[in-house]
Amino acid sequence: AAGVWTSSVPQGLYDNVELEEVCEIAAAWEGEWFGGANEGLPIHKGGRVGGGAKASAVEREKEAMADLATRICNRARELSLDMYTDSPFALLAKENSIMWSGGAPDDCTVVALRVLDVQADNPHADGTAAKGFAP
Repeated sequence: AAGVWTSSVPQGLYDNVELEEVCEIAAAWEGEWFGGANEGLPIHKGGRVGGGAKASAVEREKEAMADLATRICNRARELSLDMYTDSPFALLAKENSIMWSGGAPDDCTVVALRVLDVQADNPHADGTAAKGFAP
């Protein structure tokens, strides 16, 4: 559905960051890039202008998604190295009688994408994508 963003992540993220916090990071990102719910509109429809004045809408979309993935991944890394936070991994370990505190150092890669409603920005009657966007 348009406006949905999704990510593909390894356990390195969810061992260290609660899903609720991932959603909070995404909501803050959405507010900065789109001024609130993006509703599937291409970034040039009121979104933050990133990448300089000459950046294309496609370049700004890429920049926005890279920013979201980086924010999430950086938070996972930060918490994985925090010895004083009970991470989701630490809480699960303690439930299984394993004394662990802090994060769980691990690799973390986040791939994020956003679904666009190209029809909302597409004057073409034949259903082809708006210039610069692919369905």
